[in-house]
Amino acid sequence: MTTRGFVEWVRPVAAALCDDRDSLMALVDSAVADFWDQPSSVDGWTNKDILAHLAGGNDQLVQTLLRAVTAGETPDPTSLAPDTDAENAIRISERRAWTIDQLKAELQRGNDEVLGWLSQLRDDHRELRPEGLGMTLGKFFRIVQEEHHDLIHLEQLRTSPNT
Repeated sequence: MTTRGFVEWVRPVAAALCDDRDSLMALVDSAVADFWDQPSSVDGWTNKDILAHLAGGNDQLVQTLLRAVTAGETPDPTSLAPDTDAENAIRISERRAWTIDQLKAELQRGNDEVLGWLSQLRDDHRELRPEGLGMTLGKFFRIVQEEHHDLIHLEQLRTSPNT
């Protein structure tokens, strides 16, 4: 992994995302092949579907905001209120035929991309209030840090019915 510098308010966010992804990848690396075809604790999803969801961009809102802010653009307010269920279904469907190795590579690529964008944030971005977000960027990323999206899905994988 590339060593990156982060402004003070971003450092805990990046650390949490890295730690959570490392924990997830440890399970991915240790799981036996037939684990992925088993039903998960998420209704209608297999364990591989959870992995495909995460590989599809664990949080499209995070990526949308970071992409716009680091490019010096104003995010489209309509993109800040996505239909999460529909987007999840699309991303899972697009990756259903992928191998576990392909999904792992996509997970790593996406994580590197997010960390790269986070490393471009500056102190003045903290109080930025994109239209449609309803809060400052600093508050939004505190929520992201506290949410632990990867860990939520890691727990779902750990508690799948056949684990």
